[in-house]
Amino acid sequence: MSALVIVSGTFRMAPDRIEDWRPHAIAMLKATRAEPGCRVYSYSQDAEDPGLIRVYEEWESRDALADHFSTPHMKTWRAALARIGTFDRDLRLFEASEGEPV
Repeated sequence: MSALVIVSGTFRMAPDRIEDWRPHAIAMLKATRAEPGCRVYSYSQDAEDPGLIRVYEEWESRDALADHFSTPHMKTWRAALARIGTFDRDLRLFEASEGEPV
């Protein structure tokens, strides 16, 4: 069995651009969550730093993640982020076991 693939990190935008970003984020969430191999796909706005967006993803395999990067909605998403002016993108890939309850 292959390892669970986790993508986790952050990116930033000017806080006054959040409402411009939100509809694009919702569209991206819906499209990505429907992809084969996607287990979890989530964005969250930091409660104390409103321009900081946290990203968390779980994929069944590296192949599923690679397929995600080539989807039409990913191209649309990247273009929207460029227009909105996101910056300081820091996403990391991890491989993990299924884990256990804490």
